Amino acid sequence: MKFLVIGGGITGLFLSYYLLQDGHDVAVADVGKGKVRTSEFNAGQLSTRGSFTEVLAKGVVSPTVSRQNPEWLRRAKLQTRESYEEVAHPLSVRSLELYHKFFREEKPEVDVQAEVLDLHSKLPERAEQSPSGTFVGPKELRELGYKGFEGGWRVEELSVHSRKLLDYLRGRIEEKGGRFVPGEVKLKKKGSKVGYAALGRTRMAADAYVVAAGSWSNEVCKPLGYDPMILPARGLVLFYGTRGDQVVDLPSHYQDEGVTVTQHDPGTLRFTGYFELDGFNPRFTAAKKDRLVRAVTSHFSRPHRLQPGGAGVGFRPSTPDQLPVVGRVPKCGNAYIISGACRKGMALAPILSQLLVRTFADGGEEDPLLGALDPARFAARPPGADRDRRRASLRRRQPDRLSAP
Repeated sequence: MKFLVIGGGITGLFLSYYLLQDGHDVAVADVGKGKVRTSEFNAGQLSTRGSFTEVLAKGVVSPTVSRQNPEWLRRAKLQTRESYEEVAHPLSVRSLELYHKFFREEKPEVDVQAEVLDLHSKLPERAEQSPSGTFVGPKELRELGYKGFEGGWRVEELSVHSRKLLDYLRGRIEEKGGRFVPGEVKLKKKGSKVGYAALGRTRMAADAYVVAAGSWSNEVCKPLGYDPMILPARGLVLFYGTRGDQVVDLPSHYQDEGVTVTQHDPGTLRFTGYFELDGFNPRFTAAKKDRLVRAVTSHFSRPHRLQPGGAGVGFRPSTPDQLPVVGRVPKCGNAYIISGACRKGMALAPILSQLLVRTFADGGEEDPLLGALDPARFAARPPGADRDRRRASLRRRQPDRLSAP
């Protein structure tokens, strides 16, 4: 089959890699040249830990986004941490297994580290909240470069240099015969299928069109009459030079602060933090940047001489239930979507790609987890939504009569 993959982030690249392995013809279209913003500005921790975010907490959703997306917020209120983890955890475990297989077979030089520290300023009260792994106390943490934590766990998970992984995948895709075409894609629907994709004045035809455009997926899907309900949640990444000092020995995640720290080489530290639904706003105030730096460096136990090395903003594609959308686009026979992995885009890219690739195999059985990721779950309004909308409309038109005793 001939595929056009729309989006050159980590998910689009892994999907293309697996499609090429199965002998398909693949072209990858992306507006960016070279590095991809969102995937490059990822913490690079390939974790099975939960990443459910209380999106209704103060400061997560901006007033503008809240006003413009009432249906998204309505659906977000229906999701719980438990129901999210029922799907996200098995996906994460299976994806980590695929990463291990990928690194064994490919042996890419992407600064892979096999342990990550899960750190807690205050230890969890319940045992089920504790991650699996080896517990480490304050004394051992200080020897690893961290202080100010009650404890943590050494978890056998992976950490990678996200930009190097992206560059490696791009190279392997080209070696396998895949093509990269720069430009903004406009899908043109003809009847119940996509007729072609327009990239400027160029038309591209394929047997299947896959939207892997991350936070930009809504716009790509508009001509298909489908809304995947994906909002961009921005995160901040700060890079610092270390002047050759080994500031920390292992990558870490500060659970209470919600930030990650990585030193993949002797020269560079990466701080990643924040999860804010504020549209495509790339500007973080100096105060917020300083807050992230203080939250990270206050826990360093070793002397450090950090030099600012740049900043980046990544937009995490977030659905109301924080689960990806993977499968056929409703009412469009040859269009598919693989997007919306929220904070776990890097971690889940291999398994989501494999799940979708298997749907193209002759006689392939559908994986049970695909049902929870079905794009059709956002094609219809939730129970009671139309009733509530009618009531709200009635209140606006007849406020006096409805408010009378």
